[in-house]
Amino acid sequence: MEIKSKFLILGLIIMLFNSIYQYSWNSIAPLLLRTLNVNLTEVELAFTLYVIFSSFSQIIGGYIIDTLGPKLIGVFCSILFSLGFLVPVFIRNILVFYAFWSVGSIAEGILYGVAVNLAIKWYEKSRGFATGLISLGFGIGGAIFNPFISLFKYYFFPFIIIGFLSLIILLIISLNISYPPKDVLKGQNPVTVIKRRDWWVLYFSYVLAIIPLLSFSSSLSFLGSKLPKWELLLAITLFPIMSGVGRPLFGMISDRLNRFNSIILLNTLSLISSMLSLISLPISAILVGLFGGSTLTLYLSFVGDLYGTRFSGTNSGMLYTAKAVAGVLSSTLLGFLILKNIKLAILFIIISPVISILLLTIIKFRYMSN
Repeated sequence: MEIKSKFLILGLIIMLFNSIYQYSWNSIAPLLLRTLNVNLTEVELAFTLYVIFSSFSQIIGGYIIDTLGPKLIGVFCSILFSLGFLVPVFIRNILVFYAFWSVGSIAEGILYGVAVNLAIKWYEKSRGFATGLISLGFGIGGAIFNPFISLFKYYFFPFIIIGFLSLIILLIISLNISYPPKDVLKGQNPVTVIKRRDWWVLYFSYVLAIIPLLSFSSSLSFLGSKLPKWELLLAITLFPIMSGVGRPLFGMISDRLNRFNSIILLNTLSLISSMLSLISLPISAILVGLFGGSTLTLYLSFVGDLYGTRFSGTNSGMLYTAKAVAGVLSSTLLGFLILKNIKLAILFIIISPVISILLLTIIKFRYMSN
């Protein structure tokens, strides 16, 4: 128990840094606009690249951690992670930013898989809570760094601090983590999993479920451009905090109740929260953070429940690629809709979880009733 507790703490710290790539984007984006003199579409493309590379890298990273363990890949990715912040400081060009932000995003994605599988592989009876506790860092990390980043007009100084700090701390952590022996873990291999129809329905339900969360992650500063500055900053700060707080809470609830029903409940709450954006964008963002941020915790725990832990790194990595699909929709497409009509963009955010709930209903009555 003492060893596993140590791993939960180390996984949590990894997630604190991982969160910067996503949950600090609303603070980084305005700095990027000023530093490199680019437009909104070019900025949102950088977020799209992050989502794509951080998502698909988890498949390869998942296979490596399932077969070789987390240490060596963790060390390698710690270096790449920091380069995403350090290189753009010295070479100030949007194409260079795209390239090294993508490199850092690949590392972030693999480190995410490393961290979350410390919970999935070590914990069985309390998998939801353990996964949520580690994922807590993915929310509150942004809240820690956002006020600091927002102090600056350009990204030079905060990127240098974050780059060197992440390099030192993530290297130390990577050298001090491990997974249970492979021979004690059991589960279905990825080839078997992707042949199952319920997998693909679950996959696309997740794509649509996280669109509200990713939409606010990528574009809250633009959706709320007409809000008072203090109100927008408060929403940007509380959004990741609520996302983090909800993860262990709903993970614990799903451990005690039915995991699948908990997912449906959470998606319904996320839908209601999205609809509140028609009345108050800050309140909507805070609630979407609370409920939407917990969605991945439950989905990843459910994948571990359903398909086992032997290949959980790869299987969870495959599920995580759904974030890339959602990322394109909730950054590039959403950015286009914002430029056309903000109300149209909000309607898109609201409709997505509705379809997700319908897909989950199909799984419940067609696959899980057998």
